[in-house]
Amino acid sequence: MSDQPDYSFMKTGFNNIKKGDDDPEETEKNTLAIIVSYAEGAMRTAAKYVSHGDRMGVTPEDLKRAMMLEMFFFRNRDDALERA
Repeated sequence: MSDQPDYSFMKTGFNNIKKGDDDPEETEKNTLAIIVSYAEGAMRTAAKYVSHGDRMGVTPEDLKRAMMLEMFFFRNRDDALERA
């Protein structure tokens, strides 16, 4: 017996990933659902930009600004998982 305490239960953060637990198809499906939900919100916001500007089409600048704004909204939505 040594005087050193046993720290074998502690983890360093390296190599903590369990391999083989995740289904790649399920991960791909979930990732795609999140991206589609994000894009849907951005398109709705871009459409609002167009309607407020009395224009008939969405420009790349509208979409760019809508995607930036959607990033803030998407993170704070309570129903983001249900939408995805």
